[in-house]
Amino acid sequence: MADVWAPRERLTAPEWCERELRLPAESGPNPGRFDLSRFPYMRGILEAADDPETEELIMVGATQWGKTTTLQAIVASNAKLRPSPVMICAPDMLALKKLRNKFYGMCDASPALRGKVPPKHLRNMESIDFGDSLCHLAFTGNPQRMSGESCRMVLMTEVDRSRRQIHEGAFHKILKERVKAWFNYLVVYEGTPTDDTSVIWDLYQASDKRKWHVPCPHCGTYQEMRFFRHSEGPHKGRGGISGLQDPEGNWYTSDEVYDHVHYVCIESCRIESAEKNEMAARGIWVPEGQTAEKNGTLSGKPKRSGRRKGFHMSSLPVDTISLGRIAAEYLDSRDHEEELRNFLNNWVGLRYTLRTKVPKWTRLGRRLRGAHRPGTVPPQALFLTAGIDVQEDCTYWIVRAWGEDGTSWLVDWGRCEKTTDEHGKVLQDSHLTRLEGLVLEKEFPCITANPLGQETLPIARAAIDCGYRTRLVHDWALKQRGGRVITVAGDDAVPKGLPYRFSIVEKSTRTGKAYPGGLRRWALNVSDYKTDIQDRWAAPLDRPGAWWLTNAPLEDAEPYLRQVVNEARVQKRMPSGHIKEVWCIVDPRVGNHDFDCEVYAMAAADMVVEGVWSNLTERLRTGRNQDGGARQQEGRKGGFVRARQGFVRRKR
Repeated sequence: MADVWAPRERLTAPEWCERELRLPAESGPNPGRFDLSRFPYMRGILEAADDPETEELIMVGATQWGKTTTLQAIVASNAKLRPSPVMICAPDMLALKKLRNKFYGMCDASPALRGKVPPKHLRNMESIDFGDSLCHLAFTGNPQRMSGESCRMVLMTEVDRSRRQIHEGAFHKILKERVKAWFNYLVVYEGTPTDDTSVIWDLYQASDKRKWHVPCPHCGTYQEMRFFRHSEGPHKGRGGISGLQDPEGNWYTSDEVYDHVHYVCIESCRIESAEKNEMAARGIWVPEGQTAEKNGTLSGKPKRSGRRKGFHMSSLPVDTISLGRIAAEYLDSRDHEEELRNFLNNWVGLRYTLRTKVPKWTRLGRRLRGAHRPGTVPPQALFLTAGIDVQEDCTYWIVRAWGEDGTSWLVDWGRCEKTTDEHGKVLQDSHLTRLEGLVLEKEFPCITANPLGQETLPIARAAIDCGYRTRLVHDWALKQRGGRVITVAGDDAVPKGLPYRFSIVEKSTRTGKAYPGGLRRWALNVSDYKTDIQDRWAAPLDRPGAWWLTNAPLEDAEPYLRQVVNEARVQKRMPSGHIKEVWCIVDPRVGNHDFDCEVYAMAAADMVVEGVWSNLTERLRTGRNQDGGARQQEGRKGGFVRARQGFVRRKR
């Protein structure tokens, strides 16, 4: 009774963790007492979790510097110092089970917690019972677990690995609903950033953006501990790892770099690898907008309030990571896209952005801006083609004009949404039906009569992707007048240099069901076509084969331009070990449908001229290409067509 009524000892979370927490042997290379002198960066995070002002706490950065251990320490200190309901959420059931077992291991190794948790035979996957409080266990694959309890504290681990709940909202928003009933609450997010769609990175950007600043052992200047040196500003060329290249600018090998790597202070001091750990141990967390003075105090005003505290750190401050080790890892990764991504995410803790030579949409729009309005045809154009890409809720389309030697001009573009009937039911082919009057049956006016004397031009051929809703698209294409619409699909099996080949698909590769009568389809070598289009973007505009846009304002063409430049060729290491060039989407949030439409429109144009772009005016005047090459090739065995000369291989 005396013990129950005795006043609680007033301890902060870091003080209690250092005194009472123990890490089990199976937890990693640092079992025993929870020693914050070895992991000084954890102290600031625990203090932030203890601060009543903090509503959200974000831990983001490289792997293996203690984010999960810190999260467990927050739960443990809360259970002892201020018992209240808590929820831990993991990406999936397996990750949740591993996290639960790690936490129980910490509790079993810590005398202060050993008596508060249930014995092994009573432990389950629903919750951790501390006697006077519960820690609920949830994972994002089970919305009922995530939304069933009211908690003062919610902790989310490995945020970017978690699934988004399409019908119920983003998972991190669902979790935040659990604390609505509490005045003094805390939501903790932990994870390593991935790519441009990274949730944890966006959460950190909305916080006060704290970074680990360390003092130079020579001049005492505090600075962010970075891997890459500053590329601009007053500290350009300093404040990061140096010694990766020899005096002639050649890169060292991963073995050689150990003898040359060092750290360069923002004041140009040379810091050797042996001094790194001592420097990192004296670091402090500095919010954006503030600076650390040489005596370790902060000056200035943070850009954001401390309501959302964000902590970002790379692997550099970790005492087991030497400068040579992280430099060697970078040199082994820098030439391969997938390995570089792993290095940036897991070693430097940065969001990955695809390396690409594709121009920005604004630069492309300004350079290739034409003189004609959208919906009109330049006078040099001889015929039109359309490219169509079918999606679940809409259809994207573009119309492009073609002239001598493959010179082309964008005429129009857009998307058709699905419509509903009077009962509100979605008409599955309504987006295709709208295309008929909007594109296929339309006569596009020429600015002046073209070399053939025509004042308006219809669509000579349209190519529509049949990779989605194959049967529906194929049946719709067959109904179009004059066979002007052909179904196409990208196919890696088409040999390099061969633009397309005809085939009849007997059955669905997805369901295995046979198509009655077979589906007539043109397989496209989309890689060659995409390469050809991107080569045209950088080619001289006064040469044959130029690729033009309309004179539409940039803001009107922005959605189209963003999609057109949203694919790039990158090098990827295959499971067999060899390097292969593949096409990747740069920003998954934007899409690449208009770029696909451009590929289909170019393939349709190739079929019209049978791959021969010279003397085109005379050939069209005499009617030698009025039917186009596609229909002439359908009867040939194997669908063989002549090899296509890409833009870069044409004689100029």
